Amino acid sequence: MAAAAQRRGLHYLAITEHSRAIPSPTRRTGLDETRCLEHAARVRALQDCLPDLHLLAGIEVDILPDGRLDMADPVLAQLQVVVGSLHSRLDMDREAMTERVLRAFENPHLHVWGHPSARLLGRRESVSLDWERVLDAAAGRGIALEINAQPDRLDLPDHLIRPARERGVRF
Repeated sequence: MAAAAQRRGLHYLAITEHSRAIPSPTRRTGLDETRCLEHAARVRALQDCLPDLHLLAGIEVDILPDGRLDMADPVLAQLQVVVGSLHSRLDMDREAMTERVLRAFENPHLHVWGHPSARLLGRRESVSLDWERVLDAAAGRGIALEINAQPDRLDLPDHLIRPARERGVRF
């Protein structure tokens, strides 16, 4: 991946894995704290071989139902990119889901909100959120929103991109 990024003239590349709470079709579970730190060490070791490419070690963590992230803060503090995403309890009511996301945004190690609506086209509707409150909070806390172009996601939905941009949200 790093060699391909260099060939394309990229200057930055984030190498991320899933955390333990996120199911993986091939590995069943993602990284725990120990394996996450090992992953970050491998990314940093590779950096020495690639002076023209800035490698960023990261992880995608689950935003738990109470808004906490499923990885310990001391581990998250050692990463350059932390993506938080909703993967469970997607049927929460609007107020509860909004509070869940807003609490996640309070974590100082969170950088990106992954596939924000959690929708899967043709299989699962978007979670119910107070988008105005969430977009305002993302802008205020400097949380970037992922624009995921996988055909089954197309998430962030297009009708939310302009309002997010007008608030100063990064993507």
